Amino acid sequence: MRFCRGADPWGGRHIAQDWSLTDDELETVMQRLDDAFEHGADVSIVHDVVRELMEEKRASRQVTVPAVMLEKVMALAGSEMKRLYAVGNENGGDGDAFVREEREAMDVVLQALDGEHMS
Repeated sequence: MRFCRGADPWGGRHIAQDWSLTDDELETVMQRLDDAFEHGADVSIVHDVVRELMEEKRASRQVTVPAVMLEKVMALAGSEMKRLYAVGNENGGDGDAFVREEREAMDVVLQALDGEHMS
Protein backbone atom coordinates (compact mmCIF):
# COMPACT_ATOMS: atom_id res chain seq x y z
CA MET A 1 0.00 0.00 0.00
CA ARG A 2 1.10 3.52 -0.67
CA PHE A 3 -0.32 4.87 2.63
CA CYS A 4 2.51 6.49 4.59
CA ARG A 5 5.00 4.58 2.49
CA GLY A 6 5.24 1.12 3.96
CA ALA A 7 2.59 1.32 6.68
CA ASP A 8 0.77 -1.92 7.22
CA PRO A 9 -2.56 -2.73 8.89
CA TRP A 10 -0.83 -3.17 12.27
CA GLY A 11 0.58 0.33 12.00
CA GLY A 12 -2.89 1.55 11.06
CA ARG A 13 -4.31 -0.26 14.08
CA HIS A 14 -1.78 1.55 16.31
CA ILE A 15 -2.69 4.95 14.85
CA ALA A 16 -6.42 4.19 15.25
CA GLN A 17 -6.08 2.67 18.73
CA ASP A 18 -8.82 4.91 20.18
CA TRP A 19 -11.30 2.70 18.34
CA SER A 20 -11.77 -1.05 18.64
CA LEU A 21 -11.52 -1.97 14.98
CA THR A 22 -12.14 -5.45 13.70
CA ASP A 23 -9.72 -6.79 11.11
CA ASP A 24 -12.33 -6.15 8.40
CA GLU A 25 -12.84 -2.56 9.56
CA LEU A 26 -9.10 -1.98 9.65
CA GLU A 27 -8.79 -3.34 6.13
CA THR A 28 -11.57 -0.98 5.01
CA VAL A 29 -9.73 1.96 6.59
CA MET A 30 -6.47 0.97 4.92
CA GLN A 31 -8.19 0.59 1.53
CA ARG A 32 -9.84 4.00 1.84
CA LEU A 33 -6.53 5.59 2.78
CA ASP A 34 -4.75 3.88 -0.07
CA ASP A 35 -7.43 5.02 -2.51
CA ALA A 36 -7.50 8.58 -1.19
CA PHE A 37 -3.80 9.35 -0.92
CA GLU A 38 -1.28 8.47 -3.54
CA HIS A 39 1.67 10.12 -1.80
CA GLY A 40 0.99 9.50 1.88
CA ALA A 41 -1.06 10.94 4.70
CA ASP A 42 -0.65 12.02 8.30
CA VAL A 43 -2.26 10.72 11.48
CA SER A 44 -5.14 13.22 11.39
CA ILE A 45 -6.24 11.82 8.03
CA VAL A 46 -6.27 8.30 9.50
CA HIS A 47 -8.41 9.52 12.40
CA ASP A 48 -10.84 11.22 9.99
CA VAL A 49 -11.22 8.05 7.93
CA VAL A 50 -11.74 5.91 11.04
CA ARG A 51 -14.31 8.36 12.45
CA GLU A 52 -16.19 8.23 9.15
CA LEU A 53 -16.20 4.42 9.24
CA MET A 54 -17.37 4.37 12.87
CA GLU A 55 -20.19 6.80 12.03
CA GLU A 56 -21.30 4.54 9.17
CA LYS A 57 -21.22 1.58 11.54
CA ARG A 58 -23.15 3.47 14.24
CA ALA A 59 -25.76 4.69 11.78
CA SER A 60 -26.45 1.20 10.46
CA ARG A 61 -26.45 -0.67 13.76
CA GLN A 62 -29.49 -2.68 14.78
CA VAL A 63 -30.76 -2.90 18.34
CA THR A 64 -33.48 -4.99 19.93
CA VAL A 65 -35.61 -3.62 22.75
CA PRO A 66 -38.43 -5.60 24.35
CA ALA A 67 -41.79 -4.00 23.54
CA VAL A 68 -42.69 -3.65 27.22
CA MET A 69 -39.52 -1.67 27.91
CA LEU A 70 -40.02 0.49 24.82
CA GLU A 71 -43.56 1.32 25.95
CA LYS A 72 -42.23 2.39 29.36
CA VAL A 73 -39.50 4.53 27.84
CA MET A 74 -41.94 6.20 25.45
CA ALA A 75 -44.42 6.89 28.27
CA LEU A 76 -41.66 8.42 30.39
CA ALA A 77 -40.42 10.49 27.46
CA GLY A 78 -43.92 11.81 26.79
CA SER A 79 -44.41 12.73 30.45
CA GLU A 80 -41.01 14.42 30.57
CA MET A 81 -41.70 16.47 27.42
CA LYS A 82 -45.00 17.68 28.93
CA ARG A 83 -43.20 18.57 32.16
CA LEU A 84 -40.45 20.44 30.31
CA TYR A 85 -43.02 22.34 28.27
CA ALA A 86 -44.90 23.34 31.44
CA VAL A 87 -41.67 24.46 33.14
CA GLY A 88 -40.72 26.44 30.05
CA ASN A 89 -44.10 28.21 30.01
CA GLU A 90 -43.89 29.28 33.66
CA ASN A 91 -43.98 33.05 34.19
CA GLY A 92 -44.67 33.75 30.51
CA GLY A 93 -41.72 31.77 29.15
CA ASP A 94 -41.53 29.99 25.79
CA GLY A 95 -42.17 26.27 26.33
CA ASP A 96 -41.21 25.38 22.76
CA ALA A 97 -37.84 27.13 23.04
CA PHE A 98 -37.18 25.53 26.43
CA VAL A 99 -37.92 22.04 25.09
CA ARG A 100 -35.73 22.74 22.03
CA GLU A 101 -32.82 23.78 24.28
CA GLU A 102 -33.23 20.63 26.37
CA ARG A 103 -33.18 18.49 23.22
CA GLU A 104 -30.00 20.18 22.01
CA ALA A 105 -28.33 19.51 25.36
CA MET A 106 -29.41 15.86 25.18
CA ASP A 107 -27.99 15.58 21.64
CA VAL A 108 -24.58 16.65 22.97
CA VAL A 109 -24.75 13.94 25.63
CA LEU A 110 -25.78 11.32 23.06
CA GLN A 111 -22.90 12.30 20.77
CA ALA A 112 -20.46 11.93 23.64
CA LEU A 113 -21.90 8.51 24.49
CA ASP A 114 -21.54 7.47 20.86
CA GLY A 115 -17.87 8.45 20.93
CA GLU A 116 -18.17 11.10 18.24
CA HIS A 117 -15.91 13.49 20.14
CA MET A 118 -13.02 11.06 20.65
CA SER A 119 -9.62 12.53 20.06
